[in-house]
Amino acid sequence: EAYDLFARADNLRPGQSKVRERLDESLYLGTSRVYMSVSNSSHMIIPARLERSLTTINFSEFRHRWVDFSTTRRNNEDYHMEIEITNISISPERLIERVYEVSKDIENKVKVPGTDSTITETETVFATITEITMTREAIMNANIIIRDLAGRKVVHHEPVYSTYGYDNVINTYKGDRRALPSRMRTGGSIKFPNDEEMVWQAGELLKDKVLDYVRRFDL
Repeated sequence: EAYDLFARADNLRPGQSKVRERLDESLYLGTSRVYMSVSNSSHMIIPARLERSLTTINFSEFRHRWVDFSTTRRNNEDYHMEIEITNISISPERLIERVYEVSKDIENKVKVPGTDSTITETETVFATITEITMTREAIMNANIIIRDLAGRKVVHHEPVYSTYGYDNVINTYKGDRRALPSRMRTGGSIKFPNDEEMVWQAGELLKDKVLDYVRRFDL
């Protein structure tokens, strides 16, 4: 309310240093400063790059007039927002194999012996396709906890989670390549992402959930 009064005065008579000082002072006094940190109680080590990513969020694009977020400690904080990672689970690598037959009729132009004319002959070609589907999943659970530092109490608690699913399909074949579907890609190696990569991807999705929370943050 005080800020709005000084803002109107500044608009009516811009350039008044005293009004500007009062305006800045009311903004400072009315702003809640929130420090954000990350903790890990999941009993699984998170990648260093994920911890850096979570603790170096640029909050400038989410700045509220009356809330100032930071991942750097300050002396005048009002609230502490903790991202507590509580559980990380990674599924085993899973392979599903499917073998099936395909065929296709191919038209060929064949020259008639002793003439200049051609005829169309149809040839049926066959192939056996082995399709290997690779899947793996990582789930990260966390709590967003807001603490009022002056009152020494939790004022908000919200569970969040993210799921990263890895899916890949590899096709190999035996027989005539012309029988394959026109857009089918063949070849490739059976190589799954390691645990660190799975946790990193799940953590980046969790970061999106945190940023969404900041967008709608309301004390």
